[in-house]
Amino acid sequence: MQDDDAATPEEQAEAAALARALEAPAQGHGVPAADLATAALLQHERRVQGFDATAQGRVEQRIGATQPAARGRTRRLGLWLVPVGALAAAGVVVFMLGGERASAPEATRLMPLPRPSRALVEAQARALELESPEPLELPMRAHRGALLAAMRVRNRGTE
Repeated sequence: MQDDDAATPEEQAEAAALARALEAPAQGHGVPAADLATAALLQHERRVQGFDATAQGRVEQRIGATQPAARGRTRRLGLWLVPVGALAAAGVVVFMLGGERASAPEATRLMPLPRPSRALVEAQARALELESPEPLELPMRAHRGALLAAMRVRNRGTE
């Protein structure tokens, strides 16, 4: 039996092929893509762990140097958004106030639409029992005519 920590010659050959593939990924060296990707991630992890505090400080300084310019762009954007938003709000208020003058008179706007008659409701019940729309046709036609006439009167004030 072999010790689990000791690498076999076959494992050493695979590791050497993988190292060559990482150095020149375009050539590939016959290494499977999944193995190559895993090795690249492990190599990147080692690089990140070796990243020291001074290098981190330099990165933060570079990022900080770019932030004031970004803040200036945000302020300029805010300067444009305030007047545009105010104009939009004013437009909505004008539309809402102006819309009431052009609407129908109060009496016609509040005029109720006709309710279905008792005959219509009974015809609906019969149609459900028979599972046929035939008993419903005449009462529905009468109700539809009354409803459309009431809507014409109701909407006459808006024209």
